[in-house]
Amino acid sequence: MKKIIFFILLFSFSYFCPLSAFAIHDTVAINTIPTDNQVQFCFDLDTRKLYLDKMYVAAITEEGNTFVVKPTSDSFTLHDLETAPIFTEWHKNSEPICLGPFEKVSLQNLDLYAGVGLSLDDVIQKQSYLQFFNGFPSLPQPETTWTIMVYMVGSDLEEKPHRKGGHHWASKDFLEMLQGSSQSSSNITNLVITTGGSTRNGWQTVKRTFIQNGQQYVLEDLGAKSMAAPQTLSDFVIWTQANFPAQHYALILWNHGDGTNGYGLDTSATGNGDTITLPELHQSYRTIRQTMKKPLDIVVYDACLMAAIEVAEITATVAKAMAGSVELEPGHGIDYAHLLSNIATKLPTNGIDFGRIVKAGYVQHSKEQGTFERKQITYSVFDLIQLPTFTATFQNFAIEFRKLLEKGTFSDYETLRQGIIRAPGYPFKQSGRLSSLEQNNIRIDLYNILQTVGPVFEEFSLHAYDLLKILDLNSD
Repeated sequence: MKKIIFFILLFSFSYFCPLSAFAIHDTVAINTIPTDNQVQFCFDLDTRKLYLDKMYVAAITEEGNTFVVKPTSDSFTLHDLETAPIFTEWHKNSEPICLGPFEKVSLQNLDLYAGVGLSLDDVIQKQSYLQFFNGFPSLPQPETTWTIMVYMVGSDLEEKPHRKGGHHWASKDFLEMLQGSSQSSSNITNLVITTGGSTRNGWQTVKRTFIQNGQQYVLEDLGAKSMAAPQTLSDFVIWTQANFPAQHYALILWNHGDGTNGYGLDTSATGNGDTITLPELHQSYRTIRQTMKKPLDIVVYDACLMAAIEVAEITATVAKAMAGSVELEPGHGIDYAHLLSNIATKLPTNGIDFGRIVKAGYVQHSKEQGTFERKQITYSVFDLIQLPTFTATFQNFAIEFRKLLEKGTFSDYETLRQGIIRAPGYPFKQSGRLSSLEQNNIRIDLYNILQTVGPVFEEFSLHAYDLLKILDLNSD
């Protein structure tokens, strides 16, 4: 059995404190691999632009003694701060360096930190470090007001950077979650994440992680599973509800979105480039709903092109409200630090209020990131409880619309053509282009069609007016 050797020093160290800058997840792949009784840690300094930097790992004992860690062949040795050995440096095609596995009981009273910089002094001065291990929380957790579940498929958004550099967008949002949770009370919010679906180290298997008070706890490693499988999603939500009970639940789907074509892209070896089709997502939602006493308060799509009627129809299976963008989202997506910190100060009592916090943060985040002026920033919050009324009215509109197409004159077609071509399409950059009409799915702004074409045709003008009124009352 591998053991950790403790050296008792006569001084305590205050450099590595809990108030870190929550850095480095986007520059170092930290792969925590827990099993029933053991845990292993693997590190990969995988960002090319940091080729001059070094990585350090530090440990703080229960007594407050601090050591800098350097790996050996079969365990790791703890050195005092004066020697400050380098844990690893960036090398092209370098392999991850692993510690352990260790018995969980031997680590329960040990805090572990990782940092990146030109030297240990540089790491400390710039606060470019974070705490990646702080024991194991007990399950189930006490009931809170909100439990937020994030299904985070890393895909190509998280993969190892290419020659021109990479973004590690999932890890950047992960850092926002750490920051935001440090400002949110644990009595109010649980944040539980499933990660995987990418080729980056630490993202090749499916993990379940709990974030609380600025600290992450990797609870489970489920091994190689496809995050494009409907059961992986439904199992996550069902497991979370059993272990993190709350008065309100929000589910956030993070990754690529493609509206009627579905959600998610799993680029891991197991996922093989698969996505969750809309029927498969509906299947997952039905499975989740069967286990619940009441619907989720909201499903938030942190993904492109998901604020569509067809998506709302299946989301209503599992939730009372929905939030998402009908446009392409910038890589930074929604602002998780804003979401978590504002829940603490403006406690939402329903999914609509939760979605409004997400929307406000997303718009402000886009302005801060410089994408508001360059991108078509849209975001909507929908009350899905009112969807049946919309669906019935829309069905009547569609019936009359089809009748018009079947018996319409040339002038009817000309009027419809002008309305459809001039209506905003999504992505907006494809609007009005003939190439967009060659797509299997043409995303057209229904609201605009109802406003422009609806009043022209007596056959469905009343239905168009009713639909506009429903949309005005039940979207934000």
